[in-house]
This record gives sequence, C-alpha cells and structure tokens, in this order.
Amino acid sequence: TIFDQSMQRRATKIYSNRCLVCGKKTENAQGHHVKHFAHGGESKSDNLVCLCDSCHDRIHGRGKKPPITGTISCYK
Repeated sequence: TIFDQSMQRRATKIYSNRCLVCGKKTENAQGHHVKHFAHGGESKSDNLVCLCDSCHDRIHGRGKKPPITGTISCYK
C-alpha cells in the first residue's frame, strides 16, 4: 500500500472523515486510491475516497466480512 500523509489528509478533508461506503464518521478515516497507485492512479482528489478501517480492509480483501467490489474497489 502506498501511504502518503498528504493524500490521506486530502481524502479525509473532502469527505469530512466520513466513510464513503458505510457512512460512518471516524477519526481513523483512511484515504484510498480508486485506481491503485501501482497501476497509474494519482493521488489527486478525483482518485481518492475516504474509508473507515473496516471498509478499507474489506476493499482490499482483508478481514472477516466479504470483500467489497464495485466502483471503488482496487482496480487490478
């Protein structure tokens, strides 16, 4: 995972620390690249979303709940 503090701050500010998937407001919100950084996705506002820990884990296929797929999942 490419972690960039400025990217995370931009994403969480845009979404007011509210997860785009579940709507939960959290102080531990995480920035997520819609198009993965490794596949040419840029750290710009139109490619960033804010997610809570749980939904971020699900998008990456981690955790106990089924992975989330669709428009904000990691493009491979």
